[in-house]
Amino acid sequence: MSPPTASTSLQPRERWLATSSLLLGMVSFTIAIMVANVILPQLMTSLRADLDQAQWVLTGPGIAQTVSMPLVGWLASLTGHRMLYLASLALFCGGSVLSGLAWSIESLIAFQVVSGLGVGLMQPLIAAILYQIFPPNQRGLALGLSMVGWSFGPAVGPILGGYLVEWFNWRAAFYLCVPLGVVGFLSAWAFLPTLPRPGRKAMDQWGLLTLTVAMVTLSMALTQGRREGWDSGYITTLFTMGTIASVSFLGIEWRSASPLVDLRLFRYAAFTFASLVVLLSTAAFRGTGVLTIVFAQQVLDFTPLHVGWLLLTGNIAYGVTVIIAGRLADRLSPWVLTTVGLGVFAFAFYWFSDMNETVSEWAFILLLTLRLASYGIVGPPNNLSAMRSLPEDQVVMASGVFTLLRSIAGTLGSAVSVTIYEQRYFVQVQRYAEDNALQRWSLQEAIGTVQQALTSAGEAVSGLAVQSGVLLQQRLLAEATTIAYQDFFLLAALASLLAILPALPVQETWEAICRRRRQRAPLTAVPPAPAERPQEVSKT
Repeated sequence: MSPPTASTSLQPRERWLATSSLLLGMVSFTIAIMVANVILPQLMTSLRADLDQAQWVLTGPGIAQTVSMPLVGWLASLTGHRMLYLASLALFCGGSVLSGLAWSIESLIAFQVVSGLGVGLMQPLIAAILYQIFPPNQRGLALGLSMVGWSFGPAVGPILGGYLVEWFNWRAAFYLCVPLGVVGFLSAWAFLPTLPRPGRKAMDQWGLLTLTVAMVTLSMALTQGRREGWDSGYITTLFTMGTIASVSFLGIEWRSASPLVDLRLFRYAAFTFASLVVLLSTAAFRGTGVLTIVFAQQVLDFTPLHVGWLLLTGNIAYGVTVIIAGRLADRLSPWVLTTVGLGVFAFAFYWFSDMNETVSEWAFILLLTLRLASYGIVGPPNNLSAMRSLPEDQVVMASGVFTLLRSIAGTLGSAVSVTIYEQRYFVQVQRYAEDNALQRWSLQEAIGTVQQALTSAGEAVSGLAVQSGVLLQQRLLAEATTIAYQDFFLLAALASLLAILPALPVQETWEAICRRRRQRAPLTAVPPAPAERPQEVSKT
């Protein structure tokens, strides 16, 4: 008889109370992450910081999250899941309060890093705890619930942040998530069960050091490359340091007896293929997320608050689809849902690639909703296919690795997407300059058309030539901007289609082959039984 586990010993009511307390904490930090994007202009003015400094209000905690995620397995072996989650939530709330009290841009970045450390620990912990407290036939639902907070936070974060900045100031935005975090802390203290503590692990100090150096240098290179120049000595040095640190980290982790990130997880085919899906889909999602918002403001001329309201429907749809996909993943083969989600994901980006400034607001909302809903279909079944292939004691480590991969893919996706867009924009501007044409008209015909429009509007004849040239240049740049966005979204569609390949059932076939090999291996290693010696028996 197997010993009782959290999934079998908890009553349904206790399980759902624990789940609710975890989701409260998750919603609090997702709101904080989204609010930070809205308040950058205001805190730059208040703290007298330029954009290069202010961007570290977002980049700093992002690096802290990435570095702290792999520590979950080691810290959980010291404190247990429950106490580690409570400490992480307290760290996040404390960092948020201090951020609201910041007196300079440097102090704000430091306090945001403290908050980011708490968030980095909470993300894999929530997924791992939910996976353990739900029975095996409901773990798809559990993994879907672990992603619900990512729908509510992005839905209300930009809207609440916009209103708070308008009515109060940027400091109020940091205080916004604290009451919800405190309620989440108290409810977790009351309802979160004590789970079996993982076996004690040694601290992988060299692994932590090389991972930190790799993430800091690569993040600095990716975020500052556009400003400093990708071929500059400074950026080249950062990339070189990051590459050396990354290779060193992989070598250390592969040989370590107690690794920070257990690379042996990738011996499981299902986990490896699911990791590839995470990398490709997250990079496409995060990268297009950045440019979709900029497209809405730059091409469609929407205000930030208006964009926040437009995103509301899509984020609600995401929250609904992750739960439905989680439930279906318990009943259907996970690869079916993952493939369908990625197919719709790619179709949404292909549709995006046909957009221009004439797109209606309702069509834009539909596209945003389709993009978010399809991404919600991908996550739970893909995560479930990976977790099912692992031993129970590896779930916490696997959850941390998955969250780490998402963080890395998000950072790379955002940086690479902007680089691709800028390259396509430069190509389009250069093409227009060489062609000297605007769509089907020659340059002179276009200037004549603009002059006629200005004359009809009552403009002075003396300034028509200059005004016509300025307006024509603006039109050329706007056209180049739109086409550059279209080119990028088409590439995102291709990347989404590429992510379907590791999601196909080939992973199940490969896992079956590996399983049969593992089953046959012990048979050849067992020595033959000693032959009976009947002569000894006959002596008696």
